[in-house]
Amino acid sequence: MDLDVSLECNISYNKCAKIDNENNISEPDFNRGCWKSFVDLCWPTEETPVLSLIIPLLLIASVSIGTNTLVCVVFYLYSQLRLIRHYFVINLAVVDVVIAAVLIPLFVASQLAPENIILCRSQIVLDIACGTASILCLVMISLERYVAVKYSLHYHSIVTQRKAIFGMVFIWTYSAIVSCTAFLSLVKNSNNSKNLLQCFFLSRGYVTFITIASFISPVCVMTFAYWNMFIVARSHARRINSQSTQCDPEGSGHSKRRLKRELKGAKTLTIIMGTHFLCWCPLFVFLSCLHVHVFTGNEDIYSY
Repeated sequence: MDLDVSLECNISYNKCAKIDNENNISEPDFNRGCWKSFVDLCWPTEETPVLSLIIPLLLIASVSIGTNTLVCVVFYLYSQLRLIRHYFVINLAVVDVVIAAVLIPLFVASQLAPENIILCRSQIVLDIACGTASILCLVMISLERYVAVKYSLHYHSIVTQRKAIFGMVFIWTYSAIVSCTAFLSLVKNSNNSKNLLQCFFLSRGYVTFITIASFISPVCVMTFAYWNMFIVARSHARRINSQSTQCDPEGSGHSKRRLKRELKGAKTLTIIMGTHFLCWCPLFVFLSCLHVHVFTGNEDIYSY
């Protein structure tokens, strides 16, 4: 029978292990007290159905693979879409394909075999890597739009193919570094007779690290880019309006249309950034606030 490794069960286990540690009990007694409650809660007598979890996840993965692969195919087939400003959008689509094709199946496998520490840790590391890469893609998109609005006359000299490729390499390298450092903080408490897995816990220091590296810093950069983008756009709009009655009205009209096009794209990406922020913010707030005292000394550890 598989052990339930939900957060509630981890908290229950940590509580019982701490009680045993305080009373110098080396072997847990699963027939009474705290440990009996733990067994009743997390060691069900009947097989827990998993189809309700697996089927929706696989459906989501299938839709995500199909739609994001279609985006990549369209980018490849139509040369007019192969613009530098689309590189990071395609990179974001690739991240989503990796999440759907690799991460979700890995998560399902780790739920079916919760005692497998390799699956558990691989899922955590890949999850952090893909999440970080996804956020960094939005950062690069925001910076590219910022350059397009503020330095429109020098855009092609600033945003080059070489710099875009370097940006994508940076995204994956940075994400790999952030995620691989998770191995330094993963905790496995093996001081029990049934070797209950504590893989889902990360140290306080690492939770703080990924919160800053994968969420707070990127959000600050995106906020800076979009805020300055709208300031520049408003300044340009006022300047164009003041010059519209002067000479070269056709030129001012062209500038207006170009500014509106760039601003429309910026507004769309701002909506995307806001949605992304609302989706990720609860996770990092949860990781930053939730702490559980466990049978590992005085260190606080967090559930991921």
